[in-house]
Amino acid sequence: MPFIKTIPVDEASGLLGELYARQQTTRHGRLPASKMLLSLNPQAMKAVEDLRDAFCAGSPNIDARRREMIATVTSALLQCTH
Repeated sequence: MPFIKTIPVDEASGLLGELYARQQTTRHGRLPASKMLLSLNPQAMKAVEDLRDAFCAGSPNIDARRREMIATVTSALLQCTH
């Protein structure tokens, strides 16, 4: 298994610390390992989070039900296991 260097939660400070804290608040205290992959580049992590938030906020043309349907079909096509 490859090893990717990440910054642990207890060592995070500044923007990274803020991003980790926000993730832990919204994820019931759990920080997914996939979120830690960008820990060496907090600006990129923030950009990804902002993009996700913008997508989840919705579009006037796509309601929440259709967004969920798109996500489900995409996950199935990509054979996502989680």
